[in-house]
Amino acid sequence: MRPNHQVSWPPAAIVAIVFGDGHWFVPSWQSIAVIGYIALVPTAVGNACWFAIVGMLPANIAGLSAIMVPIVAMVSGAVVYGEPLGLMQWGAMACCAAAMSLALLKPSANA
Repeated sequence: MRPNHQVSWPPAAIVAIVFGDGHWFVPSWQSIAVIGYIALVPTAVGNACWFAIVGMLPANIAGLSAIMVPIVAMVSGAVVYGEPLGLMQWGAMACCAAAMSLALLKPSANA
């Protein structure tokens, strides 16, 4: 039995045929280079950071670092690009912080 790894191309092809204008898009070499850079460099840096964190902390604590990703992304976008942080973004960050506190704080002995 052959594994089916390519399950997303039929719907994508159907949508492209139905909604496309029939003209093929051939990206320039600069576009290909930028796509390659974005695909490889952040992935490599992110994995290197992740493996460093996992090596320094217990696995149950290191796994919680994924909860911080949305917070870092929103704050970085606000600082670097001036993106506004609205009520929804602040609420999402509060939910992430609440999840971290629930996971990290030990219950009291009285409970």
